Amino acid sequence: CLPYIGGIGASEIGNLLGLTKKYRPCPAEVFHYKVGTATPSQNANRAMLRGKILEPIVKDIWSLYNGEDDAWVPVMEDYREGDRATRDMLAIRKATKRNAYFVNGDFPYLFSSLDYFAEKGTAGMLDGKIHTEGFPVEVKTINQNYARLWEAGCPPYHVCQLNQEMICTNSDYGEIAVLFPDDFSFRIFPFYKDEELCQRIIDYSKSWWDKVLESREAKKQMDKFYQLGQMEKGEEMQSVIDSNEPEPDDGEAYQQYIRERYKPGFVESIDGEIG
Repeated sequence: CLPYIGGIGASEIGNLLGLTKKYRPCPAEVFHYKVGTATPSQNANRAMLRGKILEPIVKDIWSLYNGEDDAWVPVMEDYREGDRATRDMLAIRKATKRNAYFVNGDFPYLFSSLDYFAEKGTAGMLDGKIHTEGFPVEVKTINQNYARLWEAGCPPYHVCQLNQEMICTNSDYGEIAVLFPDDFSFRIFPFYKDEELCQRIIDYSKSWWDKVLESREAKKQMDKFYQLGQMEKGEEMQSVIDSNEPEPDDGEAYQQYIRERYKPGFVESIDGEIG
């Protein structure tokens, strides 16, 4: 989906913190999307389509998963084809889709668009604790190459994403549900909120967002000056935007972005497996 221009999304924060330099969009791209000096492509790709198709299936597995690898397999068909009463009987835990942005009033420059939110009174997979207010559930459908990154545990990028979701929903716990493509195995990565990481997210994103807001105002002035033919003043406003742009890095995503940015007829796009 297109990035929400009113703040920094949970799926963007890992990129901004430099936790992945391989996947688009890079920090400079995100900055220009937010400022309004570039427009992301709305074209779908295979990764996006795979996620859209498989996401409800992964959530259903999460609902039936009791910690044993294949315990959900014998009841999956009955669950998916059954009526509501059957599904309620078979489900161990429940989560609902929330078609809204979550924003914590204390940090209005952060937002999260959740995959699912566990219903109130749901037990966490980590220690069985009952979470009276529910918690965010992030769903991941990954390809074979990306699956290798999960062999040592949940990648830091996604840990950041989930922690921002906990900030935005005022939760102290969350889970990431992952369906692996090679053997259709399933795993849940449960986390309590990392207070130190959350504070880093809050502090860094506030500074980053302030630069976006300053650059938005500079863009308004720049456009006005150029329309009036006042080129020198317009260039001064452009320099404000340039000075706020995130520092270059040696990552693959940034290098690809720069090659495209200075190509004639350039149209920016968002690619990659991370979402």
